[in-house]
Amino acid sequence: MSEKNTGNPVNRTECGEVLMLGEVAEASALLQVIAEDRPPGDYSVKGAINRAARRVSRFLPRGKTLSVSRTEDLWR
Repeated sequence: MSEKNTGNPVNRTECGEVLMLGEVAEASALLQVIAEDRPPGDYSVKGAINRAARRVSRFLPRGKTLSVSRTEDLWR
C-alpha cells in the first residue's frame, strides 16, 4: 500500500509509525474532549491527561493500555 504525498509534514511515533501532523493535532483535540466532565475542583492538566488515558484504555483490546506518557505526548 503506497502512501500519498500530501505535502504535509510527518511525525514518527516511538513505534516507527508515520502520522501526519494533522492527525496528531486531531488526536490531541479528541483527547482533550475525552478528558472533559472533570470532577468539581479538578483544574489540572495532569489530571485531565490521566483521565483521558484511563478512558481511552477502556476501549482498547484486553491487555492493551494507552500509557500516561504517550497520552501526554499526543496531548501536547
